[in-house]
Amino acid sequence: MAGDNAKKLLTQDIVRAALRRVRRWQDDPSKPADCPLCEAPGLQIADHSTRPYSEWYLVTCPHCGLDDRIQVPSAARNP
Repeated sequence: MAGDNAKKLLTQDIVRAALRRVRRWQDDPSKPADCPLCEAPGLQIADHSTRPYSEWYLVTCPHCGLDDRIQVPSAARNP
């Protein structure tokens, strides 16, 4: 991630908004996503997941400087 000046997903509401954009991106990666902070198009999403254990997404915005990650733990699985 970028330096100390990078913007972060600071509240649960913003994290949820970012995760909604990630889910839409998963449905159709060809459609541009809007930044959950500044609403500008061009949110960059990179999937760094380690399935089946956890989902990790890096989200960056070239417009406002958002540079953060979202982790979604997977539910425990019974053998």
